[in-house]
Amino acid sequence: MVYAPVLHRPQDLAIANRVHLHLLSDSTGETLEMLAKAALAQFEDADVIRHFWPMVRSRQHLERILPELKDNPGLVLFTLVNPDTRNRLEEACTQLGLPAVPILDRVTEALEKALGQQQAATMWFMNNAMQNPNHLGAGAHHYMHMMGIVTLGWMWLRMAKVAQAALAAGTEDKAFYEAKLATARYYMDRYLPDAGALRRKLEAGSDSTMALGEEAFATAA
Repeated sequence: MVYAPVLHRPQDLAIANRVHLHLLSDSTGETLEMLAKAALAQFEDADVIRHFWPMVRSRQHLERILPELKDNPGLVLFTLVNPDTRNRLEEACTQLGLPAVPILDRVTEALEKALGQQQAATMWFMNNAMQNPNHLGAGAHHYMHMMGIVTLGWMWLRMAKVAQAALAAGTEDKAFYEAKLATARYYMDRYLPDAGALRRKLEAGSDSTMALGEEAFATAA
């Protein structure tokens, strides 16, 4: 039996080392791109083709991107908070056999839940406060408290993204950014869940608050 020599042409090796990297973000995607650059720095020989899609905030937008994933299979990194958009991407990646990696998953999931509580509270106000303004007055404090918690959660998400990007880039101040990530996770675990309790207080309405008449609060002479 005669074995013919196998010739490895330069173009064949280039194709073998080619990797498609898909980056999807519901914001500007700057942090996601920084993380990708830092990770790819470990693979100098790889010919990486990046496909970058920022501001992906709807399923319709995502559907226009999915054919690109099919035509150029590779690794998918994403930061998508909207559950419908995120679920559709994960479903499509499973069907295509593509690895999909959510960035800052734990932090974004906690914020997503708290935001859902705030949205539900807003809808309750819209459906009930018009009929009984006392509901609005009784729940105003809880609503503003909830808004503050969710807003701070959003700020911690932004700080966590910056911290993770700095760590991936090999920052010299590693301890500082690790502390930022730890604090962000603490906030998501210990403070964001309060949004659910505040929503339930708000949805209790004003009946018990307004049950006593003015005379009940009069002080003895």
